[in-house]
Amino acid sequence: AKDANIKNPDSYGTYKLSVSTSKDIVERTESFDIAKSTITELAVNLTTYEVEKPAGISITFKTGTGGRLKRNQDKIYVLFPVGFSLPYSISASYVKVNNTTATHISRYSNRLEITTPIDIIAGGIVSVVIDKNANIKNPSSMGSYILTVWTSQETTHIDSAPFNIVALPTTKISVTPASPDGDNGYYKTTPKVTFSATSPIDANPIVYYYFDSGNPIAYNNTAISVPEGIHTLYYYSVDHQGNKETPKTMEFKVDTTPPSLTILSPKNEAVL
Repeated sequence: AKDANIKNPDSYGTYKLSVSTSKDIVERTESFDIAKSTITELAVNLTTYEVEKPAGISITFKTGTGGRLKRNQDKIYVLFPVGFSLPYSISASYVKVNNTTATHISRYSNRLEITTPIDIIAGGIVSVVIDKNANIKNPSSMGSYILTVWTSQETTHIDSAPFNIVALPTTKISVTPASPDGDNGYYKTTPKVTFSATSPIDANPIVYYYFDSGNPIAYNNTAISVPEGIHTLYYYSVDHQGNKETPKTMEFKVDTTPPSLTILSPKNEAVL
């Protein structure tokens, strides 16, 4: 039983186990492999996959049977491929391990060393979140990229699934009148909005827009009238590969109805 506390070797490789009895003295030998403990279930997600943009990065993985990490001692390593731009230094306040601020961050070329602030058990789930404000920028060239992750206890380098860095479509907005024509930032003339979009891979990306918390509507090249009141307009473009621009916003304050004046006193035709 496992409770007999017979431990596997501390070196991985192929081993042989021989068995015999007092009656069957010829040993029977079988080979088996002792595997090296590695992290598994590595997943990487970026807040944006747009070229040259600062991205927040989320990394999750599972430690192996030999992957226990001690707080303030063991490290998590993240290797970025050539093309990613890392600042000279990154504040530990921008990096969290399982929702706890990292103890220390070191940078060596395109490799980050993150000292874990908490104990992590063998077979435990690890979440590393690097905030967008750490200013790690995506490559300037479109293409497929991977991140490589390992720890100080499980030194086999594990690659993430490939992800694509792309040039996202860009949307421009045009408003008539070009600026508020009333006081205090208000439009007293109903503003009309039109959009145009460009993309390096799509001649006709689709523009979507909505006001406040509404549902996205595909723009049909017809000018949009902004309704009365204070509203936020959201807009973005999507190319034929499904690459979505980060939504942009513009606030409108519209009041096209002039005030009315009612004279209560004196009454019309009153003699005073």
